[in-house]
This record gives sequence, structure tokens and C-alpha cells, in this order.
Amino acid sequence: RKGVCFQEIVITNGADGAGGAPGSWIPLLIRDVPTFVFWLDSICDRTDVFGHAYAQAHKVIIDSEHSVALGDDAGALLELLAAVAAEQGVPLGDFSWRRLRPYQRLTASIFDPDELRPMLREIAGIEVAGLPEFTSRLFALWMAERLGWRTIALERGESRFVDSRGRGIVARHRPTAEGCSTSIRITLTDGRSLDVSDSDTGCADVEFPDGQTDHRVFRVPTNGEILLEEVDSVYPDELYGSVLDQADRLV
Repeated sequence: RKGVCFQEIVITNGADGAGGAPGSWIPLLIRDVPTFVFWLDSICDRTDVFGHAYAQAHKVIIDSEHSVALGDDAGALLELLAAVAAEQGVPLGDFSWRRLRPYQRLTASIFDPDELRPMLREIAGIEVAGLPEFTSRLFALWMAERLGWRTIALERGESRFVDSRGRGIVARHRPTAEGCSTSIRITLTDGRSLDVSDSDTGCADVEFPDGQTDHRVFRVPTNGEILLEEVDSVYPDELYGSVLDQADRLV
């Protein structure tokens, strides 16, 4: 029950490439209101046009999952976004990052009890199943940023980190989850695990190392909700920037 008023300019680039030329659309912008560029194409093979759009915007909004689906290499895209976040003063919003927030909050809440918090220092591995690979990599980088791990390798299907004590942590991705929509397994050094799984019913199940289970309300925001949130602010998401910085320090 929220509304927002836009002047929307949809750019379709034909075979002559004129639509991608900044001179074709820059004169249409109203400079008295914020300009958001919502990029719905691949990025890695259009870096020049992407850069021109960035120069005209108060905020650029992408959907990294969609860009990878259109042909962008996940590793190359992450490297590009890390460089953009480090060099540009314009905020970058990402639908894929916003979709991750419920998973982040749910995972973080598992360790809220005092008796479970020490397990954060005993994580040996992470497995994310059912999410797109790029989003799974963002999840692993988020864990690394929050827990002070150093990124040492980002490869297809697997990311590797070391913690402050020099112990290795491996994060793996599986395309599908068994018996649920999405699952996250956090394995500890003693072989036990914490398991989170969600379904389309709006609930998530949490299984603790001692065998106890818990049920949580769970919902991923819609694209419309994400868009409203993104255009409601022209400020950068500092946590997203820090996560991209994890990859930037590696490359």
C-alpha cells in the first residue's frame, strides 16, 4: 500500500547502438530530482555504457543474478562490482543482495543465545543449496566480513577463507536443495552442524547441533518491495560495500 511517482525512461538499444549513446537520453533527465539507473542487462560486456550511466545517476540499481543469467561470468562480475564500489562515489544497489537479507538475519539469529555464540569461532564449512551461485557467493562473503575471515580464493562452486587463527573455511554451493527450497548448513570443527531450510509456506526450520529444532517465520521480499526500498534512499549500503571489498582485496 505504498506508491512512488516516477518519470520513467525506458531505453531500448537497437542495432545502430544509438540507444546506448549517452547523448540520446541524458537531455531527458530532470536534474531537480534524483536519477536512478535500473540496469536490466548484462554488465561485463557493456562496461562503457554502464560507466556512462553511472556518471549520470544518483544511484545505480542492478540485479546481479539476472546479469549472470544473461551471460555475465560470476567471477568477472564480482570483480567489476568490487572495483565500481571502490572507485565510484555513486551508491550501488543490488536486488540479489536485498533478497539475501532474510537469510542473513535468520542465520545471525541462530547464534543469539550466549551458549551458541562460541560456535562462531568453530565454523569449518558452509554449504548453501537452492540459491543462485552468485548469491551464494555473496552470502559466503557476508559471513567472512562479519566474522573477520580473509578471502583466499573465489572459484566456481567454492570459496575459501582463513580465520584469524589461520584455520581454513570452505563455502560450497549446490544448485538444488533436497526436500526444501533453500538450505544452509554450517559445519563445525567437531563435525556437528547447524541446518536452516525454508519452503514456500513462509516458514523456516532450524536444526541445532544438539538435535533440537525451531521454526521461524520467513519471507523473501518481492521485486516491487525491493525497488521501493532502493529508490527510498540515495545512500550507499555500507555492509554491501564491505562485502564487495572482501573480493576487491583478493583480486
